[in-house]
Amino acid sequence: MISERGLQLSTEEYSRLMDQGLEMMDEQKYEKAEITFRRAVEEADEKDSIIALNNLALALHAGSKDEAALEALAGLLNSNPPQGNPFSYAFAAQLLALKDKQKEAKEYLNRSIIVFENGLGCLEEMNINPEAWYEYTVHIMRAAGDLKDHRQVLDLYRRFEQYHVNWENRYKAGVAYFNLKRYKEAAFTWEPLNKIGNFTVPLQRIAFLMGRRVIPHFELHYIPPSWDEVKESLYESGINRKKQEEIFANGHIRIILLDIAFDEKAPEKQRDDAFKLLVNYGCDWGKILGLQILQSPNLPEKFKLTVASTLTERGVFKEGDAIPIILNGRKEMIALYCSNPHLKHNPAMERVCNDAILLRDQGKVDQAISVLEPYFQKGNYYPRAMMILGNLYRTNENWELAINLFETLNTVFPCNSVVDINLAEINLETGNYKDAIKYINSMEHYEISAATREKAELILREAKTLLKKSKKALSEKNFEDKLREEVEAQEFSSNAGLKQGLNNMPDEWLLSICAVLGLDAKRFRPEREYEILSYLTVIENLHDLVGRLSQAERDLLLYLLERGGTAHLSAVSRKFGKMAGDGYFWNQKAPQSTPGKLWSKALIIVGKTLLGDRNTKIAAIPIELREPLQEIMSLR
Repeated sequence: MISERGLQLSTEEYSRLMDQGLEMMDEQKYEKAEITFRRAVEEADEKDSIIALNNLALALHAGSKDEAALEALAGLLNSNPPQGNPFSYAFAAQLLALKDKQKEAKEYLNRSIIVFENGLGCLEEMNINPEAWYEYTVHIMRAAGDLKDHRQVLDLYRRFEQYHVNWENRYKAGVAYFNLKRYKEAAFTWEPLNKIGNFTVPLQRIAFLMGRRVIPHFELHYIPPSWDEVKESLYESGINRKKQEEIFANGHIRIILLDIAFDEKAPEKQRDDAFKLLVNYGCDWGKILGLQILQSPNLPEKFKLTVASTLTERGVFKEGDAIPIILNGRKEMIALYCSNPHLKHNPAMERVCNDAILLRDQGKVDQAISVLEPYFQKGNYYPRAMMILGNLYRTNENWELAINLFETLNTVFPCNSVVDINLAEINLETGNYKDAIKYINSMEHYEISAATREKAELILREAKTLLKKSKKALSEKNFEDKLREEVEAQEFSSNAGLKQGLNNMPDEWLLSICAVLGLDAKRFRPEREYEILSYLTVIENLHDLVGRLSQAERDLLLYLLERGGTAHLSAVSRKFGKMAGDGYFWNQKAPQSTPGKLWSKALIIVGKTLLGDRNTKIAAIPIELREPLQEIMSLR
């Protein structure tokens, strides 16, 4: 195309303009990108102007100007003979699908397929790089996906299989299987993509769960997720319910939260919050998810109570309704009260409470417990009764039962100062001073009476004093070693993966690993774990890390690899040195022992596993690192 000045862009000028426009697109400067691509369209030759027009349409669409995007493509779409390339027609199909013009969109999709296949035989004649032409299969599949024709996406994947040069083809095929409820096939289709960054792992995990009918069906978009952007949109959802419901309709948001909710190694608070968000803001899908969770035989009771409470808050059940739920493998009926417990009064339950108190005052604590315990076991959490029962457990020093009861109440009646103070006192009595401090600190923003605030401050002062004394009783080194040994005592499978190994590590270690690997220490723990996991499962990164190891560290890796990836920690300690003195705060001072150095790089995991009939401490290479490490070590 000749400009009004009668000049054509040189190849270098055209490339520079296109690069500028694409850079502006990356920076979300869509209007500037539009101006740049328009100049390229006007001044490029006929062949180059087609690409420029496609990019102009993309910029217009990104700037929410879909009508203008279709107008920009009109000359290519309606010319005779056709001038557009496969992208032109596929993108037009996407734009029309967004406008619910399914028939026209389908016509353009079919044209895109025809143009692609007709071009295969004359690429050399047209002086077109074959791989650049094969890339169009991605856009053709995406257009079929936007038309929600999932079967056609799979047909196109198979039809063009010999031309695939982009991993997105396989990704989109997996999405099509997922959307067709063929979850196992989706997970297996995505599996090879983990070699390029592990970003499909959450998708696979949830696909397997959906295959077991634990989670109700929902659809995924065909554009691959940027998990950082997905999380950012989750954090920025604000408090507007309508906005939150819109965000939670996004399949990738659901994947992120479901992956946390069903991850047995994730912190309980994170899992609890994830279940609440999904059930509360998931509209009808969230309601169905909640009801299915109540009937699932596998989830812990704590999370089922969270879900039941959230469903009651949503109005699916009324307070005091009998809610069907599977507890300990049996179908039970429970009743929940989600309002302020001080506002509820049940005369029959008050009589039960008075009977229990009378027995307690007569010194018949076990009988008092037997009066109240059946109500707790049946899910009747009448506040006064449960408070009395919890304190009866404390009287008998049944600490585990007391903590279990008050933690259950903490789920049913969140942000309740009486529950938190009881939990703080129990932890104070049992020497868990940090947890006592945690529960008092959680009350910081509560609206409570002066007397309650004074009691909380008294517990806090005492817990801090006792914690200080307990630390002083040990040398700093011994104290840190004790903390590290608590990490060593955590259980895991001898074939555990990297994710479980990272889950077992304290935050200080994750920060240390990020520093060693040169990674940005993300704000939230799951993000840090994801960054480390993604980095170490790329073979080039692992190769570089091994190259920086000491000879002793490499010898230990070889020692473990020769034994299938695991060995008794006692044997490792005898041969390569003990971790005594390695401390705990590795982000401040790196460990000095050879096993500690490898653990601090996440190349091994240390913990307990069941061997025969006893728990034994072992050192193990994460399962997904064994084969690539074997390959790397064999080259050295």
